[in-house]
Amino acid sequence: MKIHHILGALVLAACLGVSGCVPVNTVRPSNYNQHPVEYGTVTKAEMVRVKPRPVGVGTLIGGLLGGVLGHQFGGGAGKTAFTIVGAIGGAVAGNEVENAVSQDRLVVIVTIRTDYGVDLVAEQPADNQVLRLGDRVRIESGMITLVERPKTEK
Repeated sequence: MKIHHILGALVLAACLGVSGCVPVNTVRPSNYNQHPVEYGTVTKAEMVRVKPRPVGVGTLIGGLLGGVLGHQFGGGAGKTAFTIVGAIGGAVAGNEVENAVSQDRLVVIVTIRTDYGVDLVAEQPADNQVLRLGDRVRIESGMITLVERPKTEK
């Protein structure tokens, strides 16, 4: 009966961990009051490698499989001990596997100085880089749109 409590606690912890992971693509200062439509200029565009946050699936599956495997050994209190050790070992191994298979991705972190003098930071995929240094942009409802690109000399 105790194993069901332990496995239930592992499942609950994993679910709570997964639900708290929300990606943030745009960062604004906390005292910033957004205007309906704003304009600004890209002042910085930097390519960075981002490691994805593990979501806990590897930990959950590893813990469950390890607990089931550990439950096959021992008897009485020994069976409970093997189950707990198996669940913990499986969770650690599952977490390592998840970290190993999750791939880094390249993104461009773009800083935009609005006409009001506020710096906004946004993230865009590196393979679809739309905004470049010096670009004039329009910001409306969280969407950034290219308005004008500076002329390049030939």
